[in-house]
Amino acid sequence: MEGLAAVSLAGNILQLIHTTRQLVSTSREIFDTGTKNKYLELEVIAKELRSRADRINIPKNAKAVSTGGRDYSMESLAIQCKDIADTLLHVLEKLKLKDDSSKWRSFLQSLRTQWHDPEIEALQERLNSIGQAVNARLADNSTTGIYSRLEKLLDNNRRLEISRTQDIMKLRKHFDEALKDNRNQVEEALKDDQKQVDKGQLAEKVSKVASDSLHYSAEQIILSKLRFIRLEDRYSSISSAHRNTLAWLFGTPSTQERQVNSTTFVQWLQSDDDLYWVSGRPGSGKSTLMKYLCTHPKTKEHLEAWAKSDDVIVAEYFFWNAGKNDLQKSQEGLLRSLLYQVLRKCPDYIHLVFPGAWRLHNPTDIKVSGDANTEIPDDIEGLMDALKRTCILLTRSEKRLCFFIDGLDEYGGDTFDVIQLVGVLRTLNHVKLCVSSRQWNEFEDAYGKSRTAKLYMQHFNKEDINAYIDDVFSNDDNYQELEDKETRGKALVEEIVTAANGVFFWVVLVVRSFQEGLREGDSIARLQSRLRELPTNLEEYFHRILFQDVKETYRDQAAQMFLVALVAKENLPLMAYWFLDEKDVPAERQPLKMQQTTKRHRVAKKRLNASCKGLLEPHFQSSAYEQDSLPSAVLFEYRVDFLHRTVRDYLELPTSDIQHWAPAGFDPHEAICKALYSQIKTAPHGQEYDPHISTLYQIFYYHANIIWQSQKDNPIIRELHK
Repeated sequence: MEGLAAVSLAGNILQLIHTTRQLVSTSREIFDTGTKNKYLELEVIAKELRSRADRINIPKNAKAVSTGGRDYSMESLAIQCKDIADTLLHVLEKLKLKDDSSKWRSFLQSLRTQWHDPEIEALQERLNSIGQAVNARLADNSTTGIYSRLEKLLDNNRRLEISRTQDIMKLRKHFDEALKDNRNQVEEALKDDQKQVDKGQLAEKVSKVASDSLHYSAEQIILSKLRFIRLEDRYSSISSAHRNTLAWLFGTPSTQERQVNSTTFVQWLQSDDDLYWVSGRPGSGKSTLMKYLCTHPKTKEHLEAWAKSDDVIVAEYFFWNAGKNDLQKSQEGLLRSLLYQVLRKCPDYIHLVFPGAWRLHNPTDIKVSGDANTEIPDDIEGLMDALKRTCILLTRSEKRLCFFIDGLDEYGGDTFDVIQLVGVLRTLNHVKLCVSSRQWNEFEDAYGKSRTAKLYMQHFNKEDINAYIDDVFSNDDNYQELEDKETRGKALVEEIVTAANGVFFWVVLVVRSFQEGLREGDSIARLQSRLRELPTNLEEYFHRILFQDVKETYRDQAAQMFLVALVAKENLPLMAYWFLDEKDVPAERQPLKMQQTTKRHRVAKKRLNASCKGLLEPHFQSSAYEQDSLPSAVLFEYRVDFLHRTVRDYLELPTSDIQHWAPAGFDPHEAICKALYSQIKTAPHGQEYDPHISTLYQIFYYHANIIWQSQKDNPIIRELHK
């Protein structure tokens, strides 16, 4: 039997034994003394015995061993103990036909009419024997595994970020006390064979440790099923707000226009209005604003004014059309993410939201009813019903919720479907929604009619753009060395801000370009000339970067990198991009040394910069595995992605075809297989790296299967497929 379940069963057995002894002892006292005030106590104990017997959940395939056996399993001990309880309860039911105290007084005598005195003595001996066997099992070395299970609970709790840390730490302390008491009592029992081992206290402690552990474990299992791989990737990839930007939304802006907008957003947070819409041009900073808002302490502060309490739960979801997991751009992903975030903050409601799954993963909890064959739903209707139940339960306890949903335009299905889903979310009581999207007609029709509950980023980010440029230039040594920075620098900044037309990402690209010029000794005047030549449209700017800034000698490499990034099932590790430019596959399995890893990463970044001019960038990506802190995890989690969604959008346009730059016959799927195969052969040994390597294998086989379907006659592919 699994450790926690075995401990739970042991606790229930000891509690049943203790209650049974109380029943027999009280009955004997009534028979011997006729004490009337014991009648009610006997009734209470009988009810407790029924309750304790019901709590013993015995596996269907468990079998009892003969009473003469010595090496009892916990299940067989439970069966024997429950048999005793059932027998006593049967006698009680026969006696208690009417509310007649004389029949209660004759309980022990009636017991003797059904059992001979030796059988009653045998009952006592069986109870003692079972109790000692259970305690011996608890004291056995195998119970030390419970410590590791409690540590596992803590580790999972940290990984899933459930608000149970203090509860589990208290439980571990409670278990230490229970085991210490158990060892002491076993030692005393060995000294005195006639001494009763259990007084009821140990049983209560052990039962609490086990039942609470199973409870927390079930919570973690259900939350793990809601969570999905790469859930946080989009959030992590979004640039955080640059310092001194966006604070105007809560602070004291310097312009009347920003003052009006700041007021309306704060008023919306404090009002009963259910929806606020953030919109704007591509690259204007919508996602950065949403990331800023959903974590800012003032957001919570103003929401608490709306809720009239501090019981406000904030959850967020960032749709990502470029995400490598379909759930990152789906309604299912949105609903699972919201449920996961809300319930990990309020885990006490999990068993009420998913009673069937709860019974499946915590069958010892008889208080929760539900179909034990039911898992958490994986369909939109079922998930939405679960979210509705969650909101109803939480709001009954005076909690309020606010959801930040970014990138409705990045939803992978029909736009009207996601608008309809948002409409359903708006019907939830005591729930507010802040959503963002591009200025598409569908969203304008749905959310743009309000004059106050909306914001267009390009109308309000002018000063933020100015602050960003000032901050970057003030920390650039090459800019600070310019003699004309005081006289002409201000005019340059103003010209950049005006030309940006509210597209923050365009400014980031321009400033990067200017920093390259500053490294070459460009003056302010030359930078101004360069600025006037730059296209202000993002697509035209990308075209300029590719066809003017990327040197012709690097175009074949650029094409290979961009094409690989476009089709890859998941963002590939930086090391895979190093292998893209290597002709030979490693001859044998030989792990890289850390110095080699560092050197190759440095070279790979130089290749990316030379070929892609910053449009592809490496960054650390969240992982579903606990081995993220391993020294060589950088080999797997340092991954390459597009600088911004607009870069991918541009490269996917028919007019930006870069396939002709690639070498003749270049197949990005084949290149990915070769690069990953090489990385796997040079990956570190050790079981702790298996999850990372397994992920690389999964990506490899995904692309190998695509090749297999189109090139079944290729001998290399046929060999790899084997």
